[in-house]
Amino acid sequence: PKSASLTDEIWKIGAPSFRRDMAQSADIVEELIRIEGFDALPADSLPRPEGPAKLVTTPLQNRVRIARRVMASRGFLEVVTWSFMSKDKAALFVGGANALHSGLVVDNPIASDLDYMRPSILANLAEAAQRNADHGAGEVRLFEAGPVYRGDGPKEQASIVSALVRPKPARHWAGAPKPYDAFAAKADAFALLEALGQPADRFQIGEIDADYWHPGRSATLRMGPKNIIARFGELHPATLKALDVEGPIAAFELDLGALPTPKAKGGKTKPKLNKADLTPIVRDFAFETVDETPAGEIARLAGAADKALITGARVFDVYRGKGVEDGHKSVAIEVTLQPRGEALTDKDIDAVADKIVKAVAKGVGARLRA
Repeated sequence: PKSASLTDEIWKIGAPSFRRDMAQSADIVEELIRIEGFDALPADSLPRPEGPAKLVTTPLQNRVRIARRVMASRGFLEVVTWSFMSKDKAALFVGGANALHSGLVVDNPIASDLDYMRPSILANLAEAAQRNADHGAGEVRLFEAGPVYRGDGPKEQASIVSALVRPKPARHWAGAPKPYDAFAAKADAFALLEALGQPADRFQIGEIDADYWHPGRSATLRMGPKNIIARFGELHPATLKALDVEGPIAAFELDLGALPTPKAKGGKTKPKLNKADLTPIVRDFAFETVDETPAGEIARLAGAADKALITGARVFDVYRGKGVEDGHKSVAIEVTLQPRGEALTDKDIDAVADKIVKAVAKGVGARLRA
């Protein structure tokens, strides 16, 4: 020390001028410990907190932990990439160079091609998949759970799970299996949502809203018209070409922060088992509607027509051609009815069918085909 004096058991110490890193008393204490030796410090444990143990993780952190476990169990390899990318690549994922956010430009980048905070993880994953393929890897399945940046505000950082597959068609004498595609990406996204306690029937399928996705081979997952939960499908060939990545590539990205928080369950008592003793009844319906109507919306409306009896509704066929008006399509759905307590009569089934037809007609204007 530059100067030191002892007055009433208090040390007054001044740091030399060349030690600009010493700004507070803790820095002086650290220097004294280094002189005396860290082994001279007493090994006392911190006192235990009173009361029951408290949660040390947030709901979002728990979602990230669950997502990592689920994706690994489905055959994906986790990667950790830079939270930066070049401005040219970032422009592909925000709608052009004019849409870049000035607050996300890095003033002192560690490399010239890492000068922008990433708006999407998919670019990094696609390039990592291509590097693996260049070294002889077959089908590459990668995922990352990390941040993306939509602005420079504290609430404009999102926690995203992105997964990507660069399929390699198998060669087999009995015929190659179907490669990983947009529907497989959708299945992985829904499997992750189920593991996060988010039932699939609460989401709606919508049109894609970003240019880096392949139109017609991708879609959004929404809760309402504006709240986009996820995007899935194939990446646009032009985007892959700009990244110097060979396609096709199927992927999905899920916004963990946009998911609703499930209500806390009181107590640990399990709910009463609602066992169905009667055989379920399956009925098919074919609706004619305009081409722009999403087929999934028809199934959703049909499933909500009678929540007490209808336990499932799914699309199994879409037909265009003879017997269907130009600009229209026929959507066939399968509806499952589960009787409770007593068997359903023909009159009961007809009443539910009438509810389904009216609900679909009111919702999207579709009519039942004769």
